[in-house]
Amino acid sequence: MNSKIQGAEPSLKDMDDYDFNESSEKKKLINFVIIIGLVIGLVYATFKFTFNHVDDELPNVQTQIKNY
Repeated sequence: MNSKIQGAEPSLKDMDDYDFNESSEKKKLINFVIIIGLVIGLVYATFKFTFNHVDDELPNVQTQIKNY
């Protein structure tokens, strides 16, 4: 019964990307995903810090609070 279980699933050595034997296509895909993630993060951070101001502040609020 134990041999049936071992034959049902591949071992790590049977996988083609074990021990840093990835194909160049997989390496390119991984690099592409990392670069896209960094670009999306950069765009998000740029928009967050560029458009992070509020123009709906009430005028003279500090003066009114001080005079109260």
